[in-house]
Amino acid sequence: MNTIMNQVLQENSIGTWKLVDDQLYGDDCFLNLIGASKELDAQECLKFHLSHVHPEDQEQFGEYVRKLSEERTEIVYRFLHPEKGIMMIRCSGKKMEDGSIAGIHQDISDIVRLEKDKIIETYLSETNEKLRNQNVAQNDYYKEILDELPCGVFAYTVKEHRIVHLNKRALKIFHIDDLEDVQSKMRSIFKKFEYPDPTTNDRLIALRTHDGSVDFEVIINPKESYEVHALAKSKVFKNPNGERIIITIFVDISNLVMLKQSLEQAKEGSAAKSAFLFNMSHDLRTPLNAIIGFSELMKSHWEDSKVSRNYLEKIDESSQYLLSLINNILEMSKIESGKEELKEKPWDIYTSCDNLLQFFEPDIRQKNQTLNYAVNIKHNMILTDSLKIREIYVNLMSNAIKYTNVGGTISFSLEEIEREEGLSDYKAVVQDTGIGISKEYLPHIFENFTREKTSSESGVIGTGLGMPIVKKLVDLMHGTISIESEEGKGTTVVVNLPHRYIVEEQEVKEVDDKEIDLTGKHILLVEDNDLNAEIAQTLLEDKGLKVMRAKDGLEAITMVKENAVDCFDCILMDIQMPRMNGFEACKVIRSLPNNRSQLPIIALTANAFEEDRKDCLDAGMSDHVSKPIEIQSLLQTIESVLKK
Repeated sequence: MNTIMNQVLQENSIGTWKLVDDQLYGDDCFLNLIGASKELDAQECLKFHLSHVHPEDQEQFGEYVRKLSEERTEIVYRFLHPEKGIMMIRCSGKKMEDGSIAGIHQDISDIVRLEKDKIIETYLSETNEKLRNQNVAQNDYYKEILDELPCGVFAYTVKEHRIVHLNKRALKIFHIDDLEDVQSKMRSIFKKFEYPDPTTNDRLIALRTHDGSVDFEVIINPKESYEVHALAKSKVFKNPNGERIIITIFVDISNLVMLKQSLEQAKEGSAAKSAFLFNMSHDLRTPLNAIIGFSELMKSHWEDSKVSRNYLEKIDESSQYLLSLINNILEMSKIESGKEELKEKPWDIYTSCDNLLQFFEPDIRQKNQTLNYAVNIKHNMILTDSLKIREIYVNLMSNAIKYTNVGGTISFSLEEIEREEGLSDYKAVVQDTGIGISKEYLPHIFENFTREKTSSESGVIGTGLGMPIVKKLVDLMHGTISIESEEGKGTTVVVNLPHRYIVEEQEVKEVDDKEIDLTGKHILLVEDNDLNAEIAQTLLEDKGLKVMRAKDGLEAITMVKENAVDCFDCILMDIQMPRMNGFEACKVIRSLPNNRSQLPIIALTANAFEEDRKDCLDAGMSDHVSKPIEIQSLLQTIESVLKK
């Protein structure tokens, strides 16, 4: 048994040690891990180990050793191996009954490197921050889209260091409260950047005089309680006046950095967890590229309101898709455990697939590729889980574009094959003239993290997760997938998915498009954020509703008490607010006399997960609507609760 345990420990780069006074004893694996000779005695072994702790981690390691005499504790630190160089070490130990201290010593360098290198592939692309003033409504709408992105966007002029745009997420990342005084603090912001890669600063400085882009990792406000670890990309653009602008997009990975400390505690679950984290970049990059690409196109056609509106609609649809991915991305981990469920709703597959392909226009145009698109279906409206089917098509199209050279051809076709009345197979074929797949690798195409060639060999960045995810989703939807490929000629992927179709298309459309008239209804809007309140109030008043605002839960309770019982028809309640949150306010209102307790209360909050909705209903609220606001959905919810 001991032999087996030693073998397991060795294979996982884990050595054991024991500290008695100033003498350090270790097994063979421990001595190999620190690069110490077996000829050293226990005192020499301790001196050797301490002398090879990274200088910047000496103080932290000393504190760790002191704590060991009092309690079980562990540390992750850098160790200077005589031959291998810098290693990341996880060390755990505790005081034993005989007074000695014993523990384990594990090399986690590969895990840390894997996280750092693969968390995100190419998260960022292009964006346009030179906003025009000719059309205020379009301008505001464009800013709202950027503010809803899950990443920080920071744009400034190279020559004058004048800020062009700074979205809400960037303000939070930089720990800045007031947008108005950001300009004066701009240089101080850069002083609070720390780059793990010492070449980053020189590469960023080069952007001042040379076009191009820089991918980098940055620690913002290091050693502060609000420290942020981010992956970022800076790229140079020129506005119509020829002025050079640097746009940087930041993705907060602080939570992922914290996860490193607990990765080793979840051995069996670590692979699935890593797959989930790596897949975030793959899933989010496509709609982000569409938003950025159409923003760039909108800059070129700003004077043409019809064309600009078309681009805005595509940006809006891409934003909605991105929001759906964010809301549901945690549920993707359920696929591995078999707990994922299909959420079927009516969906127009023809229109949605046509719009979905628009996501890839910037990538296809950049590689000068040709896209062939053919649809032969009889029933557009189907019952399906639209997020999952779009995820399948996005992965397949993304792979086709990535692995097809400049000037190649991509084909997407969709055909309906009717099985029986009310049920059809929808056969999607994605074909490319790309590099193809070898016969040897093809049987392994659906295995997690497998790639025929590494990124450096193929020149294409990827995690090896795209096709495994597609296969799991296709299986979940009771479909089939097949692949034919030949090296140097291209690949053909065929996906067959069965769907129930809806014959009464017109009836469905009439229900979806029904005009809701809530003119004259009185709404109490409880929202602490001025911008969110202005958006919600304007949208509602444009539909004929009368809106009064409370800035927090306490103010809302006062307004309900002091006004007539029938003053308000409905309350829209934010959840996270100062002084009193939405849950507490709802509880108080539900306890008021004279029918005030019966007021419909709808949660209007950025907490968008299913468990958040359940929490709101359990707290006594009538319904739940997530931000950003979709006015038609909000009106339908208000109408629904008023009818109850």
